[in-house]
Amino acid sequence: PMVQEQGCKALASISSDDAMRLRIGDVGGIEAVITAMRMHSSAGVQEEGCNVLRHLINNNDLTNSIRVGDRGGLDAVVMAMRSHPMRRHLQENACYALRSLCHNNDA
Repeated sequence: PMVQEQGCKALASISSDDAMRLRIGDVGGIEAVITAMRMHSSAGVQEEGCNVLRHLINNNDLTNSIRVGDRGGLDAVVMAMRSHPMRRHLQENACYALRSLCHNNDA
């Protein structure tokens, strides 16, 4: 799970602008993150997965929000919250991700 956790951290660190966020979505980054969250229940993977999803859907373009919704990202975020209720940063990242999904409610 350490590789997946570090991969999520790396994606979050390069998702600083809308163009890069869309590019990450275009090349399958969203699917990779959600798959990592499904396959690895460790708190670190879940926390970083929620963090990168939060970053990838935090823009005015609905493309990544739709991708996250279509690929089960909402379920992955909720499962992370339920599995690790005492992890403050995970809960914060998950709430931000959910907020971004709700803000882009057409997704």
